[in-house]
Amino acid sequence: MSVCSKCIKEKPIFAKGLCCACYHRARREKLEQEASEEKEREDFSVSIDFRPMLYLLEEIEKRAAAELRDVGAQILWELNKSIGSQNSES
Repeated sequence: MSVCSKCIKEKPIFAKGLCCACYHRARREKLEQEASEEKEREDFSVSIDFRPMLYLLEEIEKRAAAELRDVGAQILWELNKSIGSQNSES
């Protein structure tokens, strides 16, 4: 028996210096935090006003039709290609 680093009680250590109860509590808290962060990312959206550059929207619509994507997916694809090529140059 050793002392749990979280609850400071003498209990059998389960993992990472924690007793079984503290380990599972910490694991649950971590999973809940990750789920909360994922939820925040899922709820994020951006609105784009193409009025100043309608030709861009028309080009994206053409590319989306040719590649069988909806316009939103095509915008993400184009951003990914653009940012990915910049990152590979660095």
